[in-house]
Amino acid sequence: MESGKTPDSMHLVIYPAPWTFSKCGLPIYAKREVIHGIHHLPPGYIFAIVPPNTVFAAPSNPSSKIEIAATYSYVKALVALIQTAYTVMTLYKSRGDQITRYGWAAFGLTVAPYAVMSNMNLFGNLCRADYASLYMVESRVMDEARRRDGLFEGTIARVEEEEGARVCVGEGVEGEEMEDVEFMEGGDGGIVCCSASSSLHSLVQDSERPDMSDIKPSPTTSSSITRVSTQRTWKVLDLPPKLDYTATETLPILFIPSCNPLKLLPSSTTTSNQAPHYLIQKTALKRYTWFSKPRLWTLKFQHPFSRTHTHWFTLKLLTILSISLSPLLITGLISRFAHGNAPKNDLSLYKTWVMQWMISGALTGLGLVSDQEGYEARPMEVAGEKGVGKVRWRLVRYVVSAAPAVGGMVVVGKMVREYGVCSMLVD
Repeated sequence: MESGKTPDSMHLVIYPAPWTFSKCGLPIYAKREVIHGIHHLPPGYIFAIVPPNTVFAAPSNPSSKIEIAATYSYVKALVALIQTAYTVMTLYKSRGDQITRYGWAAFGLTVAPYAVMSNMNLFGNLCRADYASLYMVESRVMDEARRRDGLFEGTIARVEEEEGARVCVGEGVEGEEMEDVEFMEGGDGGIVCCSASSSLHSLVQDSERPDMSDIKPSPTTSSSITRVSTQRTWKVLDLPPKLDYTATETLPILFIPSCNPLKLLPSSTTTSNQAPHYLIQKTALKRYTWFSKPRLWTLKFQHPFSRTHTHWFTLKLLTILSISLSPLLITGLISRFAHGNAPKNDLSLYKTWVMQWMISGALTGLGLVSDQEGYEARPMEVAGEKGVGKVRWRLVRYVVSAAPAVGGMVVVGKMVREYGVCSMLVD
């Protein structure tokens, strides 16, 4: 940097690397899980679950074998089996007089969601083992964290990372790709970012462009990007309060992946000798919640696995929705949506609350799954979110979602009281 010259200012944004995404196209960060071994994360780091097709380095001793503790919970499976038998028996007993009197709102049919839940628990316990904890694996990011006073003992393997692979390439993006990025301490104690070379793109003004008539495009980039030898310097700005990047649309931003490119097993969309090139398709400010203003920078990638991620995510949502709505199908098959002969006012009240109970249960389950996925895919909590406002919002959400269930249990109790537990047999 020339003496007396003030560098331009820029923001740093660390984005979730797409090679760490799960099958559904989202990263999974370990926040509440138990992690095996001794560990201390320095500020700015978080554990992430590696994709299932990650390649691990061969052990130094080929005959060595690592055993990971896992058990099948047969007790849970037995409890789920008992619950399933009990709910099926309750559904069977609801046939006849209950349905004749209360129609599809009969109190015996309200156990249909629990029958579905018990079957899902039974199926899950039989098909998937229980792991007591997560296990740490070595990486270059972990090596970097150790140099910053991080502590990690009890790792079981090391991931393989792409050597010399280009992390990301801008394609159709208002920006430029930088190489040989170096960070150093500035004269005022701040951090300065220096790029030895870059692929000029739209951020470079026409007056600053050198004569490129005799320069040919690099074969590793698209034809719209021309590589030249330049040197530019920026002063790295501090993180904005509450990570609010609202006012950064016109400022230079350096996007850095959360970790180095991992080596992944080939899939149906790649070959064994094809390196994962991830093209940045779009950058935009994203809303943190539905009701908040756009404040967080997010990147959309165009890489070989994007279509597969979309298919997996769609299949997952459809499966969850189908399971959540299956109690309505069970109720309809058993009752054939009979109207019932109870007093009209009472029957209308029963049907209203029972239907709200069942529908809200299905939608609440789908919402909780989506909310949990969003929480797990967030690298850190946004500053200021852990206040009273967040607690109040969750409390309101729980009260609103629980109201139909409370009302449904009240009307079920009323039906049981009216119906009685004894039947008189007349000759």
